[in-house]
Amino acid sequence: MNPKMNVKLPDSLSTRIVEFANTEISYFQTNGYGEGKRRFCALNSFPELQLAQEVKEFAKHAYKQIGVSDFIEEHLYGNFIGVNLDGGNVHPHTDPRHDNGYYHIRLNFLIQKPLTGGNPIIDDIEYSINEGDSWINYASEWWHASTPVSGGRNRVVLSLGAYIHPDVVATITERINNIELVHDYSRVLQPQEDLYDITVMRELKLRNGWQKHTFPKQLLKFDNKICVLPQNSQTELPKVLNVNYNLLENTWKTVWPLGYTNIIELVDIITPNFPQNSEENFSGHVHNTGMYGYPNVWGILSTFGDNPSVIFTNIFHELMHWKLLALGFGTGPNKFFPTTKEFILNDESELCWSIVNSYADTAQSAVGNKPTDRPVSAALHAYVSFLGVAYSYVQFLKLDPTNKVARQRTYQWGSRFGKSFNELLKIGKFTDKGQQLMTGLGMWTSDFYKEYTKL
Repeated sequence: MNPKMNVKLPDSLSTRIVEFANTEISYFQTNGYGEGKRRFCALNSFPELQLAQEVKEFAKHAYKQIGVSDFIEEHLYGNFIGVNLDGGNVHPHTDPRHDNGYYHIRLNFLIQKPLTGGNPIIDDIEYSINEGDSWINYASEWWHASTPVSGGRNRVVLSLGAYIHPDVVATITERINNIELVHDYSRVLQPQEDLYDITVMRELKLRNGWQKHTFPKQLLKFDNKICVLPQNSQTELPKVLNVNYNLLENTWKTVWPLGYTNIIELVDIITPNFPQNSEENFSGHVHNTGMYGYPNVWGILSTFGDNPSVIFTNIFHELMHWKLLALGFGTGPNKFFPTTKEFILNDESELCWSIVNSYADTAQSAVGNKPTDRPVSAALHAYVSFLGVAYSYVQFLKLDPTNKVARQRTYQWGSRFGKSFNELLKIGKFTDKGQQLMTGLGMWTSDFYKEYTKL
């Protein structure tokens, strides 16, 4: 469920809360979990304050906007102003329900966004929240926290607490799930600095049946976010555990931090393949098969060799397939059509030039290892995934211009983007959402050429 809400705090009230947080320190107390870097003011404890009364009235108005006209005021913290200083963050926790079983719900407003950090984390998922945005937290049901604040600007949040009957909460959940999730499809494929694409994809994963799994701790790698699962636990486990993950992690973070974040926040499982031939390389995306036994995960199979750039681009390539599948472009791994009519109106019989299969040197076995055009959905899958490959390799070339594989692959795919993109625009019958998606791809392609030409 996407916790973001469309409730807005009036600008005048927002300004006064920030001023209050900066000047009326005597009303605030230090949070015991914050090591002096967190403070809060429980406004319900100061009914004589005009600000407290205004916030109380606004809380009624805000909850009505999400369909709640009757609730019990939460009595432990009530409506509070929370301030996180440099280095401060909310620790992972849940809050108790009411004695009568009502859920503890909090409607939060990010009034002042810090320079870095301060994003809410709900059930281990980080959500990018902009200044002025609001989000809901089922505080008694969800583990919640926030990322550490850094920089010279404090995080200031207004949090409105309420106890709400579980049936009413179910109605809220249904309403939220019916809200249009994506407002800008041009930003869902290329990694975004504000993590917009990650937020969208996480919610799509949830709507498609994803659930959080508990993986073996010894197999959690890459900031403990991804399970590295062997194909065969008896024969492959020693090889899997012997990989220098610190080297891979440090290299990838250095080369392209945003691409690395995309991977660790969206990929659930990576299965290494150790080839007999050093020249062999392949990858694939795996969903819900006997290989994993974890339902609805985003799994990736990749050759693990000596070149960190090859492993990274394999994984990123398959992640791009997963993003398109989440949007409805195909029905599962290696099944890129039929596609949703939300984006493309073409029939499967209408073929389009493909960046892969229309060339003899990259024609795949799925099409008989011979040049052929593909349905628009499949051609789009190919374009997006290899744009991700080429863009990733450009980042590696910035660090190491002598990387022969990176230079070769960047040139190979880069020389084909122009024709392939134009053919997609020519053949594709795109809806408004599809046009947005193509606009984003055009911008990403332009970014690729700008960075590549500098090299």
